[in-house]
Amino acid sequence: MAMKALRNTYWLVRHGESVPNVQNLIVSSMEEGVKAEYGLTPKGRLQAQKAGQELHNILASFAHSKVRIVSSPFSRARETAELVAANLGFENNNGRFQISEMLMERFFGADNELQGHEAYGGVWERDMRDITDGGPAGGESVQDVSARVTTLMEMLEREHEGCAVVLVAHGDTLSILQAVVNGSELGRHTQYGMKNCEIRRLGGEAHE
Repeated sequence: MAMKALRNTYWLVRHGESVPNVQNLIVSSMEEGVKAEYGLTPKGRLQAQKAGQELHNILASFAHSKVRIVSSPFSRARETAELVAANLGFENNNGRFQISEMLMERFFGADNELQGHEAYGGVWERDMRDITDGGPAGGESVQDVSARVTTLMEMLEREHEGCAVVLVAHGDTLSILQAVVNGSELGRHTQYGMKNCEIRRLGGEAHE
């Protein structure tokens, strides 16, 4: 964007440790990503509960009615968001908990789906060369992801004001979002990488 002053405060949460994480699998398609078998591990659920407790303290200054959660539909993110919501004292109340496909995992292409994590390196090298290149087999480019997260932010800024909005999603989705909002070079989005269940205020500094 690089975005002007925001009407809301945004907090990013990457999903907790998931089955794909520990199995070294890329699970990035909607078809696979929503399956229960690719949800959180027991450790991931504990991480999500802890994140919810931390956010409860962080957001204490906001009225309960001013807190929103928006999550990717993928099982590992949705389960994280549900545990965070429970610790914040609400679940699916009055539209304050939403699922948005605009926060889904970046699709890394059919050739990489259900393959090992070593494929990420080639994707990120390509990102540095050309943000419009999604690679073979229909992968999403950085520009593709940037477009959908920008659309989401514009929508949230239109619909809400003075809210604390928690966005629960995935590594590349959140790193590209941060690069967009901070006006950084999109091809270098990995400098905004996040650990499982890390909480970060949107607009923070890169960690390179």
